[in-house]
Amino acid sequence: MSEQNEQKIEQEPDNSGDIVVRDEKTGQFIEGHPKLGGKPKGFISITAIIRQELDEIPPGQKKTYLEFIVDRILGLAVEGNTAAIKMIWAYVDGKPVETILTHEAGNLEELTLYMRALAKPEFDK
Repeated sequence: MSEQNEQKIEQEPDNSGDIVVRDEKTGQFIEGHPKLGGKPKGFISITAIIRQELDEIPPGQKKTYLEFIVDRILGLAVEGNTAAIKMIWAYVDGKPVETILTHEAGNLEELTLYMRALAKPEFDK
């Protein structure tokens, strides 16, 4: 008997009218339910496979694939490759958070007038 059959399940309609299946004890959605976008049992993630392979050491080598990739990216950055530098910077420090200029008033109309006043001297020249 499968796990799904052993669990007491509760069925309820969702907003679309479809039946949503939940475990009666935990209230959690039943794993692999197609309507919930869950992964079917036995699903293998490409990301998981790549992560496993990155930890492997190629035949005749002393470093893992991951170590080779890191060395290559760092080497490119040291050589001045801008894309490699930006990628390293983004992963190490994170991308900078965009900020929005605001005026103390918090009113959009006043902020617009304030911004026009700041820009006006440039247009008067």
